[in-house]
Amino acid sequence: MKACVVLALLLVAFAVATSGADLGHTEASYIAKRETIRGPEFPNRCVFYECSASCRRRGYKSGGYCTFNGCQCVR
Repeated sequence: MKACVVLALLLVAFAVATSGADLGHTEASYIAKRETIRGPEFPNRCVFYECSASCRRRGYKSGGYCTFNGCQCVR
């Protein structure tokens, strides 16, 4: 019984000693930020909501749609 108590105390002391050593080392606690990888910018790149909004500003009631050649307005 006495041996179990001594062993338990040694385990607790070891756990406290190792956890105290980790508190001083804070580099691992920083979260690395992920970088967004963006593809190449195309000259006639079309974004649907920008295309539709710009066509409506120009007077096309139906807006527009995106194609490989850019934005096409619909009457």
